[in-house]
Amino acid sequence: MSYACFGKKPSDTLITNASVKMIHLSAETENHAAADAWYAEGLENTLKPEATHTIINQIGTLPVHSYVVCNNVPVLADKQPQFEERFLQRAGKVEKEPGFEAIRILKPIHSDVNVIITFWRDASFFTDWQESSAYKEAHKHRNTKQGLSKSIFSRPSYVEYYNGIVHPDGRSDD
Repeated sequence: MSYACFGKKPSDTLITNASVKMIHLSAETENHAAADAWYAEGLENTLKPEATHTIINQIGTLPVHSYVVCNNVPVLADKQPQFEERFLQRAGKVEKEPGFEAIRILKPIHSDVNVIITFWRDASFFTDWQESSAYKEAHKHRNTKQGLSKSIFSRPSYVEYYNGIVHPDGRSDD
């Protein structure tokens, strides 16, 4: 199983470990304040205590520079298997979209927030995906009886947008 750390700045041990792939995520909020997060994967063995999530599905390699969309989905603990099954059985339409680079589906270890991270060449490709017929097809069961029941969610989901930069040497720039 693969493990990931998402959100908090990783420890010095983590950022100097060559086997860990780390991305610095940065954004400017609506009030022009800086927002930063970190995403690291490859936390095996001694770094496992740093993990905040397990990676239950991944497609594509992490790009050096990308537009990153994080869909944060809080799910009730007893409904987690239902949520995972639905995501693992998804149509996979996003992977065929122009500008798509990678996806990671993260299951929480210490919280209720699943994170679906998609990596795009730039923001315009993500916008094009949202406006496409493939997007409509992939989400056609949302808010219907065929889709996931709202009763599995512990609270509303939320989306965060970042610019991501991979640190190939495993080090941060601050």
